[in-house]
Amino acid sequence: MAATATSLWPDAPFDPPAGITQSYGRLWTMTQAYAQPGTGLTGDESLLADVLRGLDHLSATVYRAGAPRPGNWWEWQIGSPRLLMDIVAALHPRLGAERVAAACAAVDHFVPDAVLTNYSGTSTGANRVDLCRSVALRGVLGANPAKIALARDALSPVFPYVTQGDGLYADGSFVQHTWVAYSGTYGQVMLDGLGRLFSLLAGSTWAVTDPNRQIVLDSVERAYAPFLYDGLMMDSVNGRAISRGYLKNDDRRIMRSDHFHGQGVIAAIALLAGGRPPPSATGGTRA
Repeated sequence: MAATATSLWPDAPFDPPAGITQSYGRLWTMTQAYAQPGTGLTGDESLLADVLRGLDHLSATVYRAGAPRPGNWWEWQIGSPRLLMDIVAALHPRLGAERVAAACAAVDHFVPDAVLTNYSGTSTGANRVDLCRSVALRGVLGANPAKIALARDALSPVFPYVTQGDGLYADGSFVQHTWVAYSGTYGQVMLDGLGRLFSLLAGSTWAVTDPNRQIVLDSVERAYAPFLYDGLMMDSVNGRAISRGYLKNDDRRIMRSDHFHGQGVIAAIALLAGGRPPPSATGGTRA
């Protein structure tokens, strides 16, 4: 890490904005090493200082209220705020009120309420769930009940079956980008995000109680299981992800294979199961 006006790491410049998301991704890895037990760096104060230094630099230079947002919208509205909110959640007691407020203000700027009030454009399907993840955590971490309620209510358009465009279809399809079969990638993101939000909000005033959530629970058997075989997700529903080759992870290269996508879907199903409602008196809830 070597902070300059145009980067936090030399190989991850802020232009294009993918470098900002990559920088938050590295800070999130460092945060997990600090916060989780048994990492060898658990509770290491010098590591925490480096994370805080990185957060402060990103906040001062590129990811703050009022900053411009050139380039790919996804980096500003999904990639970076999702990671930032996870970092703030993990380190909340160590950040101080000023850093927490700055992070919340940045999310408010890059993911305004208007993004969740109209179910169209880039705010549909898996993208909508990702946006709700950041806004819900922003509401929790910033003690703003209205933001939590907004994120919860904005999930409802994701649940019903659709007959065109993005979403789940009654025949078991999941579509994103208007007409692409995407159960293994965007569909996985949707399941993962919903599992996290169902669990986060369960038992609170903001629990997700929309009865149409059952459609998502049923989709595990109807829309995902048919494409899983021996731990892999069939390439026919992985969309453009089949062309992405290796996922760079510092000094390791992880092949984005059908097994890579299958493992992601299986993990998302486990998360979704953890956030499902308790069995009902009529015989239980399917998942």
